[in-house]
Amino acid sequence: FSRKTIFAGDSITEGIGYGKCFSQMRIGGRKKTVAYRGLNTITYHTQRVFNGKTGLQKLIAEKPYRVYMMLGLNEIHYRRSKDIIAEYKSLIRDLQKACPNTDIVLCAVSPVTKSERAKRTGFKQIPKFNQQLKQMAKETGTTYFDYTAFLKDSSGCLKSQYAAADGYHWQPGAYLKFAKVVEKFDKSLDE
Repeated sequence: FSRKTIFAGDSITEGIGYGKCFSQMRIGGRKKTVAYRGLNTITYHTQRVFNGKTGLQKLIAEKPYRVYMMLGLNEIHYRRSKDIIAEYKSLIRDLQKACPNTDIVLCAVSPVTKSERAKRTGFKQIPKFNQQLKQMAKETGTTYFDYTAFLKDSSGCLKSQYAAADGYHWQPGAYLKFAKVVEKFDKSLDE
């Protein structure tokens, strides 16, 4: 048995595999991402961006011990949160069917900057979506993980020190802090 933890999602998730994030994250076994820019809850099922496989197919082939699912940000600004949740639930059910022993963690959607939220008003759904994600975790027997406290300013928006120029991607410092938050949370799941 080899322990493998996978971070599955979009470009923010993809960034976890770059830089020093993984080396700073002291959790047992191998760490890997199955992530690609622009993916959302629909395209994780449909786009074959992993050597001819979809994100879900690649994830299933990896047979992970634990997977941190990080999807929703690429669609929250233009889709209704309840539609995203329905698609997400389908994705989780398919993963559970194929990998019944995999521990699935649903991660909160990251905040965006105040100016990005003003530009694309759909981003205002993020807190509501995260509440729905937490509820879905209960319904699907998965775990909800809200790691976002360190990213937020007093108004709940992405802190400028952690924000890339586009207002939603992260600076390298955010990944280093994320590594420590995940490490602590991951250890709590194994206790």
